[in-house]
Amino acid sequence: MMTLSRIKYFFIFILTAALMSACSLKDEKITDKNGSVSVVRPSYWIEINALNDDAIIQIANPFSEAYFIVIAEPKSDFPENYTLKQYSELTRSIIEESTKNYTDQYDDSLVSINGMDTIKYVIDANVDGIDIQYWHISVASKKNFYQLIPWSLPKKIPDNKDNFLKVVKSFREVEEKS
Repeated sequence: MMTLSRIKYFFIFILTAALMSACSLKDEKITDKNGSVSVVRPSYWIEINALNDDAIIQIANPFSEAYFIVIAEPKSDFPENYTLKQYSELTRSIIEESTKNYTDQYDDSLVSINGMDTIKYVIDANVDGIDIQYWHISVASKKNFYQLIPWSLPKKIPDNKDNFLKVVKSFREVEEKS
């Protein structure tokens, strides 16, 4: 007869094995369901569908508390000549309204990604009683605005920084085939 602690460890082992088998052992390029944008998913990260209803790409490494989403919005949904700066301000204000203890700081370390202009802010906020640090990166292409949002617990950011940079810098629109 198995003791309760052995059963617990058995289930943890099975869950870990299942998650590891769902994860790739190498980095992998993934695209959204429409094939319009792609990112590189780091090894041991998984695609997940429960992070944000508006996201077109959602990936994570729950063991590392590392999460990343892409939200896309057509520029045609905004007034003519709407700027990347205005888009960044609008989308950050939405995050501020849905969190507590919100603070943000401009970060000029990332001004473009694959030829697209970007604006990056580091956001500290509390969500449902949990302190989170976001990188909020607004991106403008010819036809769309995007939000690239990696986040983690503040103490886990140093461990996740390299993977966050890898994913963010790999972001690109997939060229339409004629």
